[in-house]
Amino acid sequence: MAGRKTKYSKDMLPLMLELYEKGESDASVCAELDISRQTFYRWYKTKKQFCDTVDRGRLLAERWWEQVGKSLATGTITLDGTRQQCRGNGRVWGLIMYNRFRQDYQASPEKQATSDSLDAIREAIQSALGGGK
Repeated sequence: MAGRKTKYSKDMLPLMLELYEKGESDASVCAELDISRQTFYRWYKTKKQFCDTVDRGRLLAERWWEQVGKSLATGTITLDGTRQQCRGNGRVWGLIMYNRFRQDYQASPEKQATSDSLDAIREAIQSALGGGK
């Protein structure tokens, strides 16, 4: 018994990049392609061109959102070649960036020293200072 025919087509890759270029998310891409997240992530794992397109697209989406942040910071936005005043909520933008682009916008946790590492540091200092305790 054969499985269902896949919806996957290389023709969808340019549409995906177009969506990501507008700041859209994986969920938006799934909705536009009429596929489930499960299918999206299966294709991401098994189809190299799809995976490469998603990775490139996510960078494009992040760039779009960074440009929104720059507009908020400067109070101007360029639309159709014309600079215009803009207002927005920087806190909302920050939350979007923090949650959508975690690897770039979340502070990395500080490393905690363990008693073993502190003992090793003490030994290294004592050794460098010439010996005994």
